[in-house]
Amino acid sequence: MAHAQPIGRAAQSPGGGDARPHRGHGGLSVELGRPDVRREVADAARAAAAGRAGGGGACLAVLACGPAGLCDVAAEAAAVHGAAGGVCIDFHRETFEL
Repeated sequence: MAHAQPIGRAAQSPGGGDARPHRGHGGLSVELGRPDVRREVADAARAAAAGRAGGGGACLAVLACGPAGLCDVAAEAAAVHGAAGGVCIDFHRETFEL
């Protein structure tokens, strides 16, 4: 059975400052700043498609939790990269406003 892998990296914040990565509990990376959601989904879809070369189906779950704008960007990226890369992408959103 495959295990979920957390993804993420430091992203440039809109104010021009770099996000700062921190090593969290259990080896998970916690990063401050705004994520580049389109790039994260694209990278994950590419990795899933590359894994398909081993004979299995390529499936990916994209889970977005945040303001509607963030969730909309994540949903759009999941639709674009799922269709373009031939990857089955399940999308789930939890929306809230600050």
